[in-house]
Amino acid sequence: DGAARMDLEAQAAGLPNVIFLPLQPADKLNQLLNIADVHVLPQKENAADLVMPSKLLGMLASGKAVVATANPHTELANVLDQAGVVVQPGDVDGLYRAIRKLLQDQELAERIGRTGRAGVTERWSQARAEYRLALSLHVDLPELAHGAALFADISGFTPLTEALTRALGLRRGAEELPLYLN
Repeated sequence: DGAARMDLEAQAAGLPNVIFLPLQPADKLNQLLNIADVHVLPQKENAADLVMPSKLLGMLASGKAVVATANPHTELANVLDQAGVVVQPGDVDGLYRAIRKLLQDQELAERIGRTGRAGVTERWSQARAEYRLALSLHVDLPELAHGAALFADISGFTPLTEALTRALGLRRGAEELPLYLN
């Protein structure tokens, strides 16, 4: 669904390996991410300089290889350094070759996928973000333990944002939030 759907359907007409589905319920997201052999995240030129795509974490968490278009030295390119394949935006041939390589080299695709999943677990879990915040505020905490669970509200980083705002003030808290998320 979306403004470009009709155009995309016309471009893909006759391709047996392209299927368009209507918007799916959120509880099917994990299942949908896991059916892919390779995830592809095309970005427009300079888009990766502005914001980290929220869909990237789900793609990486699926344990499948990710191919993305991004300029060198952007946050997206840095994240995918060992956990994916990065192609220059607009390089259609390069994007094709990267996808084809991962589809043909299953061992490489699996290794990249495992690395991506491990990176998401290590770097972006809610517990780790809260832990880094607590350390920055000089709160004594026990060491992180594997298998520990943290139940947080659905809004994700709301507790983190509120703590930063209380500790540092509204302006500085907003400026420092990205430091604790990465």
